[in-house]
Amino acid sequence: MTKEIYWSVALCLLAQSAGAGQAGRLVFTDRVPMLSCDPVSTAPCFRFGLKAVGADGTPLTLSLPPEGRLAESLTIHVDNQDFKPFYASATNTQRGLSRNRIVLILIDISGSMIKRLPTGETRFDAAKAAVSQFLQGFEPGIDRVAIAAFESHKVVETIQSARFLTTLSDTQRQLESLPKPQPRNNTALYTAMDEGLDLLQHQLESGAKAETQLFVLTDGENEVYPERGDDPGLLSGDQGLQAVIDKVNAYKRITVTAVGFGDAREVDQAALRAMSNHFRMVTDAETLKREFSHPPAKPVASDIAAAFTLPWAGRASLTARTLHLRVSLLLPTGENWESDETQWSSPEMGVPLFEGRCNNAEIAALMEASRAAAPNGWPSALRPVLVFVGLGGLLLILWFLIPRLIWADQYWGGIPAAARARWASATSASQPAPVAASRRAPPGFESARDGSPVPRAPVDATRVLPVNLTGTRTRLERRKPPEG
Repeated sequence: MTKEIYWSVALCLLAQSAGAGQAGRLVFTDRVPMLSCDPVSTAPCFRFGLKAVGADGTPLTLSLPPEGRLAESLTIHVDNQDFKPFYASATNTQRGLSRNRIVLILIDISGSMIKRLPTGETRFDAAKAAVSQFLQGFEPGIDRVAIAAFESHKVVETIQSARFLTTLSDTQRQLESLPKPQPRNNTALYTAMDEGLDLLQHQLESGAKAETQLFVLTDGENEVYPERGDDPGLLSGDQGLQAVIDKVNAYKRITVTAVGFGDAREVDQAALRAMSNHFRMVTDAETLKREFSHPPAKPVASDIAAAFTLPWAGRASLTARTLHLRVSLLLPTGENWESDETQWSSPEMGVPLFEGRCNNAEIAALMEASRAAAPNGWPSALRPVLVFVGLGGLLLILWFLIPRLIWADQYWGGIPAAARARWASATSASQPAPVAASRRAPPGFESARDGSPVPRAPVDATRVLPVNLTGTRTRLERRKPPEG
């Protein structure tokens, strides 16, 4: 078959695979309630649940991002604005599936892997460094990891003899003991993947209950030459490619991750995408390390719970409003899954009521997000200290200064003599002046110049006025006798 026909078949298979991967959507598991997140935030918070379903509505299983990256992989579209959730978690609903993992890592050691990168290291050395970093994410005693190299000689025997180890030191020694690439080595990519799938499937059939993954790293394409000394019977051509694709589809519990490394023009990206669930193409060592800074994503059931907040002052701002919500999820494979649209409506009159409260995990995530959004630096760190100092200063003023101003005469002992004199002169000057001596005394209280009382004139009893009818006293009157 000519090369043009081969590429046509590969592109068709790629299109079918991409179409199958997109045959699904996210659906909301329940209505979206408004929550109270007091006292962390007075802004309205909302919670939603999502799950992935196929075109016929049956639940699907997705390989979600790690728990720490799930929130940033979600985007909530509210009307014409986009928001990120402050909390997101995924629930693993696969029954009987333990948390341990079984992983087989296949590293290409064909002749092209000895090519040097701009940094001076070979592709093979860069691949080993990335895999070594990749291993740091596995749990000793729980996960089982096997590392095997492949080229075009003794492919079946090499992969079938791979041992699954449970300690980091053993896996590191297995990695360091891999044979180095040789110029005569070709790339038996199809056969290596085919045997690796069988090895992992045998682990599952023997009763192992674990998340199972095949990891393949190569810098080229399937290229074998039995007539030049390569193993006889190695898979090749379209038939070999289709055989691997069929096995990947048959072994549904095995997740296949493929990484193309090096020159993108030399890597059969179409075949790697068709033979894997996840494919990534990297061209340099640093990017390769970043790609493997976390362990492979765990396949979990796509039940997602998330919470987000809107940048409004309070729930009163949502009065008589209808929000149109839609969610998108970016998977590690680069696929973007969209949800159907749902609505949240508030009453036409009155402030909408909260329908629940944020749980402890959501409150903790919101506090962490609030701290991350708060301004950094000394002002933020010193705010509690400044508040404490201000309150202390106010108490000192109320306790010591205010009483001295109100009851100054009680604090003479604490005032210097010069200040006391000035205070006394000012106080005496402010006192009212004595009553003038020329002021006339009331009748009957007059006194002579020497201070003796003035003799009173005799009172004529006949001139005393009678008591008035109201019973009140009348004042005495002394009338002059009539003249003549």
